[in-house]
Amino acid sequence: MIPSSWDSVTVESYVPFQKTLSENPQSESEAYDLRIKRACLLANVDVDEVLNLPHKELMKVDDLLKKPIPTKIIKRFRLKGHLYQAHLDPRKYTAGEYMAVMNACKDKGAENIHRILFLVCRPINKVGSIITIPPDEVEQRINDFKELPVSIGYPIALFFWNLSKKLTDATLDYSTEILKKVKSEMEAAYSDAMDG
Repeated sequence: MIPSSWDSVTVESYVPFQKTLSENPQSESEAYDLRIKRACLLANVDVDEVLNLPHKELMKVDDLLKKPIPTKIIKRFRLKGHLYQAHLDPRKYTAGEYMAVMNACKDKGAENIHRILFLVCRPINKVGSIITIPPDEVEQRINDFKELPVSIGYPIALFFWNLSKKLTDATLDYSTEILKKVKSEMEAAYSDAMDG
C-alpha cells in the first residue's frame, strides 16, 4: 500500500507530500503523527486505513525518504495511453511557449508541476512526430500529468525550475548593467548640458 519507490508516487501525491518535508517533529509522538500524515498522502488514503496497517508497512515512509528522487531525465514516456516526448531545448520554443513555461515555473511552485510537464512534453506518434491535441482534450491532458510518476516528472520539472531561476538571474543582471549604463550616459549628458 505505501509506495516503496518513487516510481509508484504520482505527481499529484508528491505535491502535498513535499510540503511536509520542511516539518521538523520535536518528539517521537510528533514524528509518528508526521509519518501517518505522509503515509496518507503517499497512499492517497484516510487516517483510519493507515492506522490499520502493520507497523512494518508504515515504516516504508521512512525508507522512501532515504531514497533520492531520480534525477535522470526520461525524454519519452507513455501516459494514459498517449506517447509524450520532453522538449528540453528552450531555444526551439516559440516566444509564447517559452513564456508559458517560465510563468508556470514561477506560479505556485510544486503545485504547478503537472502544468509545467504538459507545457514541455509534447504528444507524439510512434515515429516521433508531434501531434496536435484537440482543444476539448487539453484540460484533461493537463490533469493526466498529475498521475505521472515522480521519477519521470520531477527531473523534467526540476530542469525547467533551475533554468527559470538562472535565466531570471541573468536577466536581472543584464537589466542592472543596462540601467547603470543609461544612468551614466544621462549623468554625462546632464553634466555636459550644465557646462555649456
